[in-house]
Amino acid sequence: MVKVTLDLVSRGWFSIKLSNGLDEVEIKASYLSNSPAIIISSVRTVLNGSNFASCICQAEPGEYRINFDKSNEVVNISVLEFPNSYSKDSNSKGKVLFEGTESIGVIAREIKRQYDRLLYKFGLEGYRNIWGYEFPLEELSLLKESFVAHKSKNC
Repeated sequence: MVKVTLDLVSRGWFSIKLSNGLDEVEIKASYLSNSPAIIISSVRTVLNGSNFASCICQAEPGEYRINFDKSNEVVNISVLEFPNSYSKDSNSKGKVLFEGTESIGVIAREIKRQYDRLLYKFGLEGYRNIWGYEFPLEELSLLKESFVAHKSKNC
């Protein structure tokens, strides 16, 4: 099982932790890109039927890519590291930091729960003050709608 933990670290920094029971990686993403909103959109894209989506996180310097590669209902999640921000390198040139496999329904539920927890913990204003962007309410709402549709389709 892949466990996801999201948190605001400090002004303009967002933490993404992924664990598969054996390995764990923590990405500290900078506000240079709105990684929290991109993560939700990437998971939703795969939940809605796409076979691949990627969340790009800037790190000052450097870049991380969280790739969601789906086959049937199973998603292979990989985290790649690149030395330069806004890298144009292909995924094959990235350093693999993490790999894990999970069903898309479980990943979507984990992401949904983590954002609900962040909203409860910080509130809209607190989130905006720490992260620097608005809380991704619309993206989260769309993910929740997709999750319900996916669940009812796969029952």
